[in-house]
Amino acid sequence: HSDMSEIDSPKLPWLDLGTGSGALAIGLALHLPVSISVWSVEESEVALQYARENVKRCKVEDRVKMLQGSWVEPVSDMEGMFGGIVSNPPYIPEDEMPHLQREVLWHEPKQALSGGSEGGMRDLLHIVAGAPKLLAPGGFLGLETGGPEQSNKLAKILREQRWPRMPSASQSSASPLVFES
Repeated sequence: HSDMSEIDSPKLPWLDLGTGSGALAIGLALHLPVSISVWSVEESEVALQYARENVKRCKVEDRVKMLQGSWVEPVSDMEGMFGGIVSNPPYIPEDEMPHLQREVLWHEPKQALSGGSEGGMRDLLHIVAGAPKLLAPGGFLGLETGGPEQSNKLAKILREQRWPRMPSASQSSASPLVFES
């Protein structure tokens, strides 16, 4: 548990990409300083409705702004405007989908799980291509991945793009930018 009240890239809003039920956006709204808002992007209208209900239930509707759209598209014109970006995107390789526990498949829509046939990297690559330009200098990018292989690929791409000193997953088990599940 870290004290997120100290994180406030000059009071800039944070962004949750692919919000699903809204859990990350709600968690951020509850733990970031009250002066920092959270923007939440979700493509699925059904998921966005669940997220709206959950945000209201947790009494953070005044701090969470909901947008419908695909990944960074709804905010693509907001260069350097976010203090942090988080996402738990689909990252399971398509060929592993049939082997998931039945309970997972019963309760999660396929689009929330499958990261495509490119080793599960389809959505992760899309986010990494668009998210860095949205971050303010010193901003935070946190992504959940399917493990070290995906994390190392993303770390390499991010180092090439914007973060030259970013550790790879093999160098640090607690990378500040890429999280493994």
